[in-house]
Amino acid sequence: MLITCRLWKAIKKYSLSPEDAKSHHWKMRFLILNVFFCVFAGFFYWKHNMYCESGSYTLFALFEYLVVFSNMAFHLTAVWDFKSREVMVISSSEDKDF
Repeated sequence: MLITCRLWKAIKKYSLSPEDAKSHHWKMRFLILNVFFCVFAGFFYWKHNMYCESGSYTLFALFEYLVVFSNMAFHLTAVWDFKSREVMVISSSEDKDF
């Protein structure tokens, strides 16, 4: 995630379409959210292991799920990146049993 956002800064000097700018904007938001959630997940995990406070593990699990969801959302921005592209998968049918 970090490398992708860093590469966008290098590419920014070239002209970007509005869709590319929108994608980069959302990527940055999801990166910041992901880092924020990771820090809090680590904090609550440490709190659970060190002090065994009630509810700490629950909050750790919540932030862990939020890390996963923000990561998935980051990668879903590929819809804007590849909107005008087509993918074609071709396979020869020789020696294949379907």
